[in-house]
Amino acid sequence: MRLATVADLNALLGSSFGETDERPLRLLELASALVQGELGQTLGLVEGDVATLPAGEQSFYLPERPVLNLTTVIVNPPASYGVSYPLDVAQLTWYSWGGVDLQRGALNSWRWGSTVTVTYDHGYETIPDDIVSAVCTIVGRMVSAPVGAESESIMSYSVTYGENAWPPADRMALRKRYRPGSSSPRIRAAHEL
Repeated sequence: MRLATVADLNALLGSSFGETDERPLRLLELASALVQGELGQTLGLVEGDVATLPAGEQSFYLPERPVLNLTTVIVNPPASYGVSYPLDVAQLTWYSWGGVDLQRGALNSWRWGSTVTVTYDHGYETIPDDIVSAVCTIVGRMVSAPVGAESESIMSYSVTYGENAWPPADRMALRKRYRPGSSSPRIRAAHEL
């Protein structure tokens, strides 16, 4: 999935690529993959994604964010403790940071080794501007780099291509904001509150 359009690229770089030109489309795909890989997130809208998570301590993180909707939550206890059962999603408590609290008693078959299968929607319907800017910056540096050149210098001036396609400060700022971590949406059992 491309996280920016050719129109975004033209606006940010002052270029005049056509909407169907293969080169900018491919470069946008590559830059988008680089950004999503670095952030460990699928940033575009994904509906009906399924994640099965270990739930031995009744607490776990959803792997993608932002979480937009929970469709189903199914508790899967070890086979010797019973069969899987759904939780009533309508009775789960949502918080603005994307966390969900499981109601007391909802986990009647919860045992060490249990998993929870969550079906949910996540991502951005409209890609945030800082992500679009990062993708376009990377493409701009790819376009401006001479083919096959890693670096070049003239007297005291030098420039390196490739590894600096995404400036480290920009990369760190996006990691801090979008990479999963302590602010990931979390599902907790009610007794943990």
